[in-house]
Amino acid sequence: MQKNRVILAALAFGCLTLIASEQAMSQQYWERGAGERLLENAHKVVSSDAFQCGPVAIGGTKSYGQANVSNPPNVYVTAWSPDGILQRDYVFDAQSWDVDYSIVALNSEFSEPGFVWTTGVLNPTTGSYDLAVVRFDLFGAIQWSVALGGLAPDAGTSVIQLTADFNGDIVVAGMTESYGNGTTRDGVLARLDQNTGAIVWAFAYGGPQNDELYAVKQDVVGFNDFSLYAVGQSNSFNTQGDDDAWLINVDVNTGAFNFGWVYGNLANDRAYNLILHSEDPNLGEAVTIVGETYSFATQNSDAYVIRTDAFGAPAWQRAFDLWGAAGWETAYDVAESVQYGPGNVVVVGQSNNSANAPRGEGFGLEIDFGGNLQSANRVYGGSDYETIRSITQKNQDVAEPGYWMAGQTQSFGLGAGDQYILSTDFNLATGNDTAGNECAPEIDVSEVDAFGEVEIRVDPLTIEPVEFSIPDATEGGKYVEICNEEGFFGMVDENSGGSAISRSGAAAPMTGSDIQVQAHPNPIQIGTPLTVEVNSGQNEKLMVVISDLMGRTLARKVVTPGSGAVSFATKYWTAGAYTISVGSGEHMRTSQVILHD
Repeated sequence: MQKNRVILAALAFGCLTLIASEQAMSQQYWERGAGERLLENAHKVVSSDAFQCGPVAIGGTKSYGQANVSNPPNVYVTAWSPDGILQRDYVFDAQSWDVDYSIVALNSEFSEPGFVWTTGVLNPTTGSYDLAVVRFDLFGAIQWSVALGGLAPDAGTSVIQLTADFNGDIVVAGMTESYGNGTTRDGVLARLDQNTGAIVWAFAYGGPQNDELYAVKQDVVGFNDFSLYAVGQSNSFNTQGDDDAWLINVDVNTGAFNFGWVYGNLANDRAYNLILHSEDPNLGEAVTIVGETYSFATQNSDAYVIRTDAFGAPAWQRAFDLWGAAGWETAYDVAESVQYGPGNVVVVGQSNNSANAPRGEGFGLEIDFGGNLQSANRVYGGSDYETIRSITQKNQDVAEPGYWMAGQTQSFGLGAGDQYILSTDFNLATGNDTAGNECAPEIDVSEVDAFGEVEIRVDPLTIEPVEFSIPDATEGGKYVEICNEEGFFGMVDENSGGSAISRSGAAAPMTGSDIQVQAHPNPIQIGTPLTVEVNSGQNEKLMVVISDLMGRTLARKVVTPGSGAVSFATKYWTAGAYTISVGSGEHMRTSQVILHD
């Protein structure tokens, strides 16, 4: 079922403080893509005690494992350092429903290091999907797995770990058609022993129509002791005939139902996630729920945010039509604001209203305790398709205050969609200017390589060549920031006097294979810049990809048509052999370089 892929660096079992380092400051805010030429996505991102307390994301993949373009995706997990270096990725050969994926990093205070994920996994015996829960360690070895299901589709959508008071057990939320009333879909919650996966209790919740649960949270702020809150959508308990956003509260020890609420009106309304507040300045103990609404939308669906008291009674409900144009918005996740404090939230999701990205772009919104938009609102992505599915606060012991985000990108990368992982500051920026255009993070220009350049390590590399302007340096010329109206990144030349080298975009399809590749120095010592020279008779751009012998991409850049050279920083790589691939599509020329200590 599981295929462990790559070890890029030594595993870290504790957090490494980064914020005191000027070098680390230059890598605080970034965007990354992960995947190959088929399809990857990310539905959930969490902070982990492992890998220097960077983000860990889960989604689906069709590029790796036994999946392919015509089969369901496999389960794909990526683990990153706080400065955006991919530490590990794991592929589980488990054909998934692709409805949702969720992961939790086990608390090292009362658990061995590792993770638990859930989704729906195809059962080859029944031909349907089971709700799967899998625990694995930092090396990718499965410690236990549990499948809950029957002859009809069942899937997990959310997983959490309970506190030490409840033995650190695992709780999973999802949906079932096999159990419950047996004829329609019900929401499901289950508690499992963290050490063995043994089921402590499992129940279906719902009525005569379709009901689903998408997220679960434990009450850890004390206003409904020993309870769980879960949200989703319900067609059984509404009064208007369509789906309503749904909240339930159950006893954590027994699974017994305590109370439930529905929210919405005449049309479809859904709740995708929630957060509990302990210090809301107006409401006291409160819950914020996010999702989508058609009932209160301007046109199509709008992002839906609901604030309730501890017992589900609504204090306010808001629909956010972000750009004032025909289209839709969906809010997928919510985190407490690190900028404005308790009771204020950051909401992330997707919109297709922007003229810049009519197919869809990710967004992040700051909303105060009264339901009002604040100034720190951002969009993410390029001209094709993006979504932000998940957000979580960073561990502030190892990073400047901010957030990890995850979703999918089609504007960047090599395929139909890549995992999209973002590191932002407390203002939701990945290095954006005031107009929302993406700019480079601050760069320490004293750390130039042998070519007199500093690489802005932002992945993926895309778009046509662009010239950059460099504003006046601050702090005695030590830091510079690069930005233009279109928001592209490039290479900074310390001696350029205010210019920068253009950055090229994704390679066009090749029509020939007469490519010559030379890497030097070779062998090369770690920390020495690697130069790759490319000569080609074809009048088209070529992608240069550096990968290890297991096939994982470390870096990629584009050379201009004809002849050109690109350089790569190697200080984050480990000793060993690496493959250099140059070309595009099926026409690739490969070479090899050896790195040593």
